[in-house]
Amino acid sequence: VINIKTPGDDLLMKIAKKISKDFGITISDEVLNYIMNYVTRDVSTLSETIKTLDRLAMQKQKSITIPFVRNYIFSKQE
Repeated sequence: VINIKTPGDDLLMKIAKKISKDFGITISDEVLNYIMNYVTRDVSTLSETIKTLDRLAMQKQKSITIPFVRNYIFSKQE
């Protein structure tokens, strides 16, 4: 039996940075921390969220900032 635990904060941050870098997305550590506080803490959700934020930011010609992320996250909850 193999027990795979969910990644901790440090590993999730490294993964988020890697995802951002791989897709050429510029997101500050502060914004990544904010994202990780409000999304499900798994790699799949984190990756999808980052890609979606990038797509929306390009459509709206905005930077990915905490207010931008906040609007996205809270608009999904309504």
